[in-house]
This record gives sequence, structure tokens and C-alpha cells, in this order.
Amino acid sequence: MRRGLPHAAPNFTATGDVWTRAWPFLVVVLFLETFTIFDDDVAGWNQALRLLIGVAITVAAFALFNRIRGWDWFGLPDRIGAVELAFFVFAPVIISILVVGVDATRVTTLIAVNLVILGLSYVVISYGLLPAMRVGLLQAVGQLRTVVQLVARSLPMLLIITAFIFLNAEMWKVASELPNSYLVLILIGFFTMAVGFLLLQVPRETDQLARFASWDECVGIARRSGAPMDVTADDLTGVPPPPDLPRVERANVAVALTISQTVQASLVGIITASFYLAFGLLAVRRETLTQWTTNDSIEPIATLDFLGSQIIVTREHFAVAAFVGAFSLLQFAVSSVIDSSYRDQFHDEVARDVREVLAVRAISHKLFGTAAS
Repeated sequence: MRRGLPHAAPNFTATGDVWTRAWPFLVVVLFLETFTIFDDDVAGWNQALRLLIGVAITVAAFALFNRIRGWDWFGLPDRIGAVELAFFVFAPVIISILVVGVDATRVTTLIAVNLVILGLSYVVISYGLLPAMRVGLLQAVGQLRTVVQLVARSLPMLLIITAFIFLNAEMWKVASELPNSYLVLILIGFFTMAVGFLLLQVPRETDQLARFASWDECVGIARRSGAPMDVTADDLTGVPPPPDLPRVERANVAVALTISQTVQASLVGIITASFYLAFGLLAVRRETLTQWTTNDSIEPIATLDFLGSQIIVTREHFAVAAFVGAFSLLQFAVSSVIDSSYRDQFHDEVARDVREVLAVRAISHKLFGTAAS
């Protein structure tokens, strides 16, 4: 779970491993949704009474469900099934109807919101998105010095492409006329293309990471992972089987690999955007910006006095720097797929963590079968 690969664990189930982890968050959401019974037709103590009734019904129902299942009144359940999930979806609706009355819009909205929350909770927890992001961020921070060196090494090549764009009057005019919503869409487009390039290599890479030449290699990798396994290669017969990862496990590996590399590429984009932002604040003065944008009424976000001159900070500076940073993010993602030197510097650590998990998985399945306890 900490490595962002929960589906590699034997007997990983939604009822026992996903929803039980999501349940505290869902209970908090359930409590917050009791505030939806507030309405404009009553005020003061009547509003407070409605809230108390809603909270009382929610708490009583939660305790009753636990007792029916044989758990403590207010303890966290060991298993979450369809009944508990239905309670989460429909309890606020029932409370709203009992306290406020039938309101089709309110009922439909509550059900839709709760279904979306359930879907997002399942994806985030089932595929270990938050742990994978944490792993990727820690690795990126640990490799910060290498990232800076890489950006410095690739900056001359980037300058050939991006300096012309950055110091081009048309680019600044486009930035000045571009609505914020359109700018965000463009940045999301660059980010999506970068993620798409990173996903291209995942199927082939997953098979390579899950393939082991011998049980000696497999056990050696598993021991490096710190797994509490008292196993030697002599306990395992034959040779490690070819990769047989189910679709859901392959998807989990793809998510873990892609998130870690996306975090690294995003860090490169942020560094590049920061460089161009600082350069633009010094190089692109008010007179130049007015001429390039043909806008005589530019309103600076802030002004700074620096070395006897005034620096203006405008929205255009941030927009153009963000565009160049997004381009650099995409360039790094493409290079990480086609350039072996990039992969050797940044990808090995991510791949090592995934390979350790897959080694432990292979040993567990060999010793205990696919339903390892």
C-alpha cells in the first residue's frame, strides 16, 4: 500500500481493503451532508433542531448497523459491503425527506454527489494514487540535484526552441488576449500529452519488471525490499513463471509507474517555468510589453524596485512562463521514453520499487497459490 501497489497483495478485496480505508472519510462526508437540511423557511433554534435531528439519526443508524454486523457500537467495521455503501448514498436523502420534505432537486443532487464520491474514493484507494504520488514526490525531491543538472544540460537545446517563443511579440499578445480558462485548457492539454507518452512504454515495461531469470534473483530482490519472508531459493522449485499479472494488477503497475514519472516531469516543467518567469521579469519591461501586446492599459499585479529600476509583475509574465514550462514538461516526458540516458538517471529508482513488489508477489504466489493467506 505504501508503495502504491495495493493490488499486488494477495486477497486484496474492495470490501476488506478499499472501503474499510475509505470509511472514516465517508463518515465525515456523511456528517457534513447533514448540513444540507438547512433551508430558508426556518431560522434560529429551528435550524439547530433540524441539525440535531439529522445528526442523531445518522449516529443511531451507524451504531445500529455496527451492532447488526456484530461489531462495536461506534468502531470501524472490518468489512464494508453493499448495505453500508447504500446507507452512505441514501441516508442523507432519507434524513432530508424526513426533516425538510420531498425536494426532487435536493434528492437527485445528493445521490449524484455521493455516487461520484464513492467512485473517486474507490479509484484513489484501490489504485494507491496518494501513496504513489508520495513515492514519486519523495523520489523527485531526492533527485532534485540531478533534475537541476539535467535541466541545465538540456537548457541550451530548449533555448533554441523556447527562447524564440518567449521573446516573440505574437506570443505575448496571445497571452494577453487568452482567457484564463483557455490557458488552463492548453496547459492541461500539454500535461495530458505528456502522460500519454509515458503510458506508451508501460505494457512492455511491466512484462520486463515482472520477469525473473531464476528464483535466486527473485529472492535476492525480495530481501532487498525488506519483506518479512524467511524463504530461500531452495524452497522454490522450477523457474519463475512468465508474467501472469491480471488486468487490474497491470493497471495498478501502470498507474504507479506513470505517476512517479509524471511527478518528475512536472518538476522539470516547474523549474523551467520559474527560470523563464525570472528572466521575463528582468527582460520584458513595461514599454516592451505595451508594444508587444498593443495594450496601453496593462495593470501590473505588483511592482518591485530592484537595482534602481522598477520591475512589473503581470499576468502575461506568468502565462508565457507557464506555456514554456508546459512545453518543457512534454519534452522531458518524450525524452524519458526515447532517450536511454534520461531513463538511466530518473527511471531506475521507480522501476526498482515496482520490481521488488513483483518479486515478493511471485514468491507468495509460488508458495501459497493465487489465494495466498
